[in-house]
Amino acid sequence: MTDRGKVLVTGGAGFVGSHLVDELMQRSFAVTVFDNMSTGRLANVSDYIGKKSFRLMKSDVRNARKMLEAAKGARAVFHFAAVVDVQRSIKDPLLTNQVNVLGTLNLLEACRKTDVELAVYASSCALYGDAGKASIREDVPQRPTSPYAASKLAAENYFLSFHKTYGLPIVCLRFFNIYGPRQNPGPYAGVVAKFVHRLLRNKPPIIYGHGRQSRDFLSVKDAVNACMLSLEKREALGQVMNIGSGRPITINNLAGLLIKLTRRPGLRPVYQQFREGEILHSKADIRLARRILGYAPTVLLKDGLRQYVDWVKSVPRH
Repeated sequence: MTDRGKVLVTGGAGFVGSHLVDELMQRSFAVTVFDNMSTGRLANVSDYIGKKSFRLMKSDVRNARKMLEAAKGARAVFHFAAVVDVQRSIKDPLLTNQVNVLGTLNLLEACRKTDVELAVYASSCALYGDAGKASIREDVPQRPTSPYAASKLAAENYFLSFHKTYGLPIVCLRFFNIYGPRQNPGPYAGVVAKFVHRLLRNKPPIIYGHGRQSRDFLSVKDAVNACMLSLEKREALGQVMNIGSGRPITINNLAGLLIKLTRRPGLRPVYQQFREGEILHSKADIRLARRILGYAPTVLLKDGLRQYVDWVKSVPRH
């Protein structure tokens, strides 16, 4: 898709979705953001309020009628709206299913009825479960270990089934651990946000377990780049692809790096018990995305973390 048109971004006022909106607006697309603002922030898209090429719909993906209204006229849809945290999904699996599965089905029905030319799903590495220390390929068995992971797998399968059954053009991007500016430190935030916000308040980072578990961290800039590439590559249709860095780091080493970047040498991590649903290791095999999308991560972890620390310092304290 090379010529400009209307693009719908569900969850577009949230952390990752709003960065995608920035890129789409910069490239002169007309953008509709569909967000219930439960975790999205108006400040993330406030620069575009009042512009003719921008529309903000404050609604919920569980509302099928509003979802259909939002999809009308859209050439492409990016689906980021979701309950995104493992621990929250454990506390409320019914809500997680309603938003992540039923909400996704509402979106797909809307795309089918309005002849959307491309629907891109923000899937998750969580659906692999504990796949070991080796690089995870897309064809390894999926073993969800939490309601969140199960919901993401179910929603992804709905995307694939709509492609096979109705011919809906879709792409599924299995994102690994995304971090970057606008990631806030709430109770369900990612580990990078939690570590940085504690350190900047002169509090030690809390590590659940022994800290030797590893994660593949992905800059939000690289995540957005993968989304934009999916707009352009027809050969990506019907594909499921890992989007990560391919360079995992242990949580212990992450804490050490952030202690240096925040200049808090006197602080040491505090260790607590493992939490339910957490996995030990996660490392993306990104060869398929390299081949099909031309995707390649560009942001080194240390540089991306420094940018995030600088951003946190620049915004008012929560």
